[in-house]
Amino acid sequence: MRLFRISKIIVLLSLFCSVTWGGVDFDGIDDVISFTSVNQTIITVSAWIFRETAGDSVAPRCIDFPGYLWFTLSDGGGTNNDNIGFQSLRSGDMGDWRSPNDSILPDNAWHHIAVTYDGTATTNDPKIYIDGVSVTVTQLGGDPSGAQTSNAGTAYIGNNAGGTRSHDGQFTEIAIWSSVLSQTEISLLANSGRKRLTKEIQPANTNSDFPMNDQPDGTSFDGDTAVDRSGNSNDGVGDDGANNTGLTAKAEIVLSYP
Repeated sequence: MRLFRISKIIVLLSLFCSVTWGGVDFDGIDDVISFTSVNQTIITVSAWIFRETAGDSVAPRCIDFPGYLWFTLSDGGGTNNDNIGFQSLRSGDMGDWRSPNDSILPDNAWHHIAVTYDGTATTNDPKIYIDGVSVTVTQLGGDPSGAQTSNAGTAYIGNNAGGTRSHDGQFTEIAIWSSVLSQTEISLLANSGRKRLTKEIQPANTNSDFPMNDQPDGTSFDGDTAVDRSGNSNDGVGDDGANNTGLTAKAEIVLSYP
């Protein structure tokens, strides 16, 4: 009887609750979470992203690494037309790639995005995934040249070091691997519907893993720790900038009533 009652409660909750991914909300002005990045020439980076507006520039950051830049682009026409950009910084010419135009709109909806890249050869192109699907990648300019810039140092979620590439919206379930995840693994991350699946995919190669669920709903994340659940202690620290607003923790469950 007790099990039957619990089952009824679960069914009722599923009828009246819509699950969202929660995370941390950035204000699009000067919010940022900084964390310790490690050196790697092979990388996969994955996140759930919720774009509210285009942000404060043509290239608001997903993550600004010492050796790589991962960003969305606002609707400015040409190569800046609501798409995803990825750059490999090198001792010579950098590598610069884009997803198709209008592939990641500021549509107030959750999308899973990921990039995989093997920087050991300058002829390699990254793969960009949106909602688990590999999309066409366009290279801007020629092949990169020279050695991959070290990725060790401070990296920035939702902005750059200068605070001029602010993301407007939410991030959650951010993870970074020192390997190239497969199409199947990326698809699982995007389509399983499970929280914390990142910890089960190539855990030996995970450098950082940020669930972004460290604070109660509606509270400020300023000065708080985004705990790295990979076990590598590459924790992040929140900073809501000079305006002292934004960077707000968001709940995972939003109640709705018919």
